[in-house]
Amino acid sequence: MRRILAILLSVAFLLPALATPAAAQDARTFAETGKTVQGAFLDFYDAKGGSQIFGAPITDEQVENGRTVQYFAKARFELWPENPPGYQVQLGLLAVQLGKVQPPIQADTSGDPNRRFFPETGHVLAFGFRTFWETHGGLDIFGYPTTEQLVENGLIVQYTQRARFEWYPDDAANPVQLGDLGREYLGLGPQPVAGGTTAPAADNDLILFQQTNGGDIYTVRPDGSDLRKVAHGLDPSWSPDRTHIIYASWDYPWGIYMANADGSNPHLVYLEQYLQSPQMSPDGRFIAYSQKYQGERLRPAQVDGRFQLVPVLVDLWRVAAVNVQTGQVHQVDSDDVCVSPTWSPDTRLGFNGIQGIYILNQIDHDRKVTQLPNTTPIFESPSWSPDGQYFAFQWRQHDHEEVGVIDAQGNGFHLLTSSPPFTTPANNLTPSWSPDGKSIAFLSDRTGKWQLWVMNADGSNQRMVPTGDLTIDYQNVHERPVSWGK
Repeated sequence: MRRILAILLSVAFLLPALATPAAAQDARTFAETGKTVQGAFLDFYDAKGGSQIFGAPITDEQVENGRTVQYFAKARFELWPENPPGYQVQLGLLAVQLGKVQPPIQADTSGDPNRRFFPETGHVLAFGFRTFWETHGGLDIFGYPTTEQLVENGLIVQYTQRARFEWYPDDAANPVQLGDLGREYLGLGPQPVAGGTTAPAADNDLILFQQTNGGDIYTVRPDGSDLRKVAHGLDPSWSPDRTHIIYASWDYPWGIYMANADGSNPHLVYLEQYLQSPQMSPDGRFIAYSQKYQGERLRPAQVDGRFQLVPVLVDLWRVAAVNVQTGQVHQVDSDDVCVSPTWSPDTRLGFNGIQGIYILNQIDHDRKVTQLPNTTPIFESPSWSPDGQYFAFQWRQHDHEEVGVIDAQGNGFHLLTSSPPFTTPANNLTPSWSPDGKSIAFLSDRTGKWQLWVMNADGSNQRMVPTGDLTIDYQNVHERPVSWGK
C-alpha cells in the first residue's frame, strides 16, 4: 500500500513538469515588441496570416468595455466566447472607428473584370487590392471596403472596415501591404520606414524633357552634357525650387508623380486618370493639370439619307488644380479644349482655351477667368515668364507652328522663330523659359527630325541641344514635353 501511494505521489509531482512544454506551445513572446500572444488569439494569428496580415503584438491582452482584446500593429483581436466555434475571435472595425469612411458611389457598371462592386457599402475594390482581399481572407478578415482608392502621404491606399491596403509598385514580391491601423488607433504613430533620399541641390542649367508622350524623361544641359534618364511618364516639369520633378502617368497607378531632381524617391501625389501637363504653383500649394474626359457634342452625320446634327461622345479637355496637402480639387475651366496650364509668379494661372489664352486670377475663391486680349485659337501652349511680364507660346501659322511672345496685357506680339523663304516650313513649338528668363527652350523639326533647341529670349542665338542618338517624338496631343525653369 505504501508503495502504491509513493508511486501516485511521484506521478502527481511529475504532472506539472510534463504539462509545461504543452503550455509553452500555447504562448509566444515576440522579440520585436516584448509582448506575448496566447491561447485562442495565438491560434487565430497563426491560422489567418500571421505578421503579414496582423503585424506584431503591441499590447498584452487587456479588457475594454468588458471584452478581452489585444492590439497588433495592423489589427485588434477581440474575444467573443459566446460565439460558435470558429468565430470566437473577431477583428475590430478599426477603420470605421477611425472615421475612414466615404459616401457610397453609384453602382459600378463598367463590366471590368478587375473591379468588384460591394452594394453593402457602395464601394469598389479593383486590380491588386481586389486580388489581395480575395486571396488573404476576404470578408472575414478585412470586411467590406469603406472608401475608394485614395492618395495618402504619396501612397495609393484604400480602407476596408478592418484594414488599410497600401500599394507599393516598386515591390514586385509584395505590391499590396497592410497599414498599421492598430498603431494609428492607439495614437502610437507609424513605425519608422527606411528609404527616401535627400533632394539634390537646385541646378538652374538643367533642361527637363520627354523622349515621347508617356516615354522616358531626361535632363540635359544646353550644351548637351550630363544627359541622364530620370523618370518615365509624360509632360515633366520642375518644382518652383527645382529640387523636384513632377510628371504624369497614364499607366496604373495613374496620376501625378513627384521625384527628386535626379529621379530618386518617386511617389504619387494625386491619383486620377488621363492627366497631362502638371505644373506646381510658385508657393507649392497646388498642382495644375489638364485632363481628358468624354462628353456629348452635336456632330453632323448622315441619317436616313441626309445630314443631321446628332449627339456623339467626343474627347474633351479641362483644366483643374489639386491642393497638394488636402487633395481638394478646384475645377478651373472646361471649354472643350482647355489645356497647358502655366503659373505666374503671383499664382495666377494661365491656360490655353478654345478662343486663345485665358487667365484665372486665383484658385481658392472669388475666381474670375478672363481672356488675354489679342489672342485667338491659334495661340497654343502658353508659358508664363519667370518675371510675370510675358507669355511665350506656339503660334499656328497656316501649315506649321512657330514660337512667339506677347506681354501679359496682350500687347507686343512678335514671333521669335521663322522658316527661311522658299523652303519647307519647319515646326517650332512648346516653349519653356529658363529660370532667369533670359533664354527659351523649345522643340523643332527644322533638321528633319524632332530635336531640343534653345535660344535667347529675343530669338537670337538659336542652337540645337545635342542629345546623341536619342530620338524625340512629338505627337501633337496637347503634350508639354519641355521644362527648363517652370
